[in-house]
Amino acid sequence: MKKKLVLLVIALVSICFAVSAASAYSATGDFKKGKTSFATNCATCHKQGGKAPALNPSRKPIKDWTENFNNIKAKHKGAINKVSEATMTDIYSYFHYNAADGQAMKGCG
Repeated sequence: MKKKLVLLVIALVSICFAVSAASAYSATGDFKKGKTSFATNCATCHKQGGKAPALNPSRKPIKDWTENFNNIKAKHKGAINKVSEATMTDIYSYFHYNAADGQAMKGCG
């Protein structure tokens, strides 16, 4: 009985860890809309010589972009809160699709 309880606790902890590592956004958005939305809502600051670091989806793997998006609201003030969740999901999908290990890169090489 104790062994089953220990296994159950381990399973629950594992599930909680997996869920917490997942992004607040999913890659189910429209990556094409996400590209346009990024250009409209983000690239004004996230560009060479901008107020924020320039971002290029293909420079990092999906895992890194997921971590970045998990912390996105904490890193930004004001402007990000005006972007809808649907638009954020599209932007996340754009970064996910075009990441260094994303679907767009699978056709290269």
